[in-house]
Amino acid sequence: MLGDLTVHLPASLCQRLDRSSMAHSLEARVPFLSHRFVEWALTMPKDLKLRGSTGKYILRRAVEPWLPHGALSKRKIGFQLPFAEWFVGGFNDFAREAWRSSGVAELGFLDPDGVEQLFDEHRNGAADHGRVLYAIAMFSCWWEQQRATSAPARPRRQTAAVTS
Repeated sequence: MLGDLTVHLPASLCQRLDRSSMAHSLEARVPFLSHRFVEWALTMPKDLKLRGSTGKYILRRAVEPWLPHGALSKRKIGFQLPFAEWFVGGFNDFAREAWRSSGVAELGFLDPDGVEQLFDEHRNGAADHGRVLYAIAMFSCWWEQQRATSAPARPRRQTAAVTS
């Protein structure tokens, strides 16, 4: 716990929260990191924090009356983006066009025929390539942006000096 409190929270979790909230002009608060709350939690007996394999035991007991029955026994799951669904519909067309027009196919990192096959197999339901197709689409968009911003500037047209 001390390692999490002194290393992981400030160096990773709090910094990520701060950066992501500031990037969207939001002010985020972390109520469980109030110094009074943290000091109190550090004095609690271990069996109130961890009971068997159940972490945050006392917190779970405190919020139990307000949660639906069985909510606390469910496993924690992360937020999943619906890549599979995205690449069945119109996003498939967008991503495929980004792949084709960005110039990524000519770089030689990926087999163009293989990528086209991934798009086809996914759209036809033969396989779920959603995560890979998303990575290809984002790389293609990034590459196109890099090409556009690093294109050499056009030379200025010279104007003839007028002499009197």
